Amino acid sequence: MSFRNALIRSLRPVAGSIVRNSVVRATPSILRTVSPVATRSFSGSSQRFGSGLVDKDFAHSLQTEISYETENEETEVPEFLKEFQDKNVFTLEETPGQAEVTLTRKFGNETIQAVFSITDINNAEEDMMYEEEESEEPAELPFPVRCNISITKGDNNGCFTIDAIAEDGDFGIESVIFYKDAKLARDRTGEADWNRRGFYVGPNFSNLDESVKENIQKYLEERGFDEYLANFLPDYIEYKEQKEYLQWLKDVKNFVEK
Repeated sequence: MSFRNALIRSLRPVAGSIVRNSVVRATPSILRTVSPVATRSFSGSSQRFGSGLVDKDFAHSLQTEISYETENEETEVPEFLKEFQDKNVFTLEETPGQAEVTLTRKFGNETIQAVFSITDINNAEEDMMYEEEESEEPAELPFPVRCNISITKGDNNGCFTIDAIAEDGDFGIESVIFYKDAKLARDRTGEADWNRRGFYVGPNFSNLDESVKENIQKYLEERGFDEYLANFLPDYIEYKEQKEYLQWLKDVKNFVEK
């Protein structure tokens, strides 16, 4: 359920936004507030799990949210993801519980890798809340997705790295970097990040000649970073983030009840 295609998604962003609590779940929250909780007895002997007085209510609120999310969960693979898989251009690699997602493909003698994060959905939630404050209409906003693209030709020919933002069906290039050491370029450790700081990696993208910038854009598009992929990324982020949020609710509830 994307921001563009589902009204409930625009009214109730995922993962802990204010909209979830204040708009969509307002009525249940009020009912819980006025319920006769004062009549409950929280003696040490009556606690079934945990050691706090609010553990039971906390677990109940989590279960209520789990039930709501499960009821609205997509059980089938969504059409946009089936279409992506049928195209068979990029291989999508994701790990449950991890925020980063990787796309890989071969293009001639090149190995192309693109990394993005589902945390970019926070940009949509912040923008949506702002737009809803300005208008009575529910906001339906696409959101920018930062994408780190690396292109290598074997292990000893360096690595061409492009930082881009996918938004509104386009990949806007922020920076282009070339590393002679491909391993250093793709190493995501803190030590490698520190070591990269000492290298001259190229000029600011904005300072490049217009024809060079134009051809870098075409270079990316030819390798599959086109309008279709730019629109796919936010849709996939919403899909994965929703799954991660539901699992997070279950994990926290399980922890509270121990």
